[in-house]
Amino acid sequence: TNNVKFDVLAQNSDVKMGNNSNHDLRIITNNSERLRVLAAGGLTFNGDTAAQNALNDYEEGSWTPTYGGSSSNPTVTLDFQTGSYVKIGKIVIASFTIGTDATSGGSGSLLVNGLPFPSMSGRDFISGPALAFSFSSTISDMAMGTSSNTTAIILYQNNNSASTYSTGMLATGANKNRLSGTVIYEVS
Repeated sequence: TNNVKFDVLAQNSDVKMGNNSNHDLRIITNNSERLRVLAAGGLTFNGDTAAQNALNDYEEGSWTPTYGGSSSNPTVTLDFQTGSYVKIGKIVIASFTIGTDATSGGSGSLLVNGLPFPSMSGRDFISGPALAFSFSSTISDMAMGTSSNTTAIILYQNNNSASTYSTGMLATGANKNRLSGTVIYEVS
């Protein structure tokens, strides 16, 4: 057994632990590796050393949802709009609430634009239901998803990826087009 020393440095209010060479830092209990900080960055667990399995990002933040159309965006006066997200590695969990006071125009499939990160290229996702009310048409079983390499949420009818809601379903007038949901998607 080799005893290895490492430096613990206190600079101002920070405490640093590690080594000055290009080697991983491992935490071991009961003679088994539990956590590894890879020299190139990222955390792995329980003896895993693969960089592609390393947890290398965690963040929380906000985003600004807006209504859009796949062919042309409607003109919208927003009543309210809020969005928040958590990103853990390559997975993003984005929640939003949006509502309008006036809408006009637009064409194509109804979208919620403004996701904080583009979705992974080559991947489409269906990600659960959305809660919608005060639209001009009856909504049942609305589902949401993302398309490859976009920052838009697509709104699907009856959990069917082939049938989308159109921008024509947006109601005019105050306190309309209320929509809340959470989409989970993967990024590159």
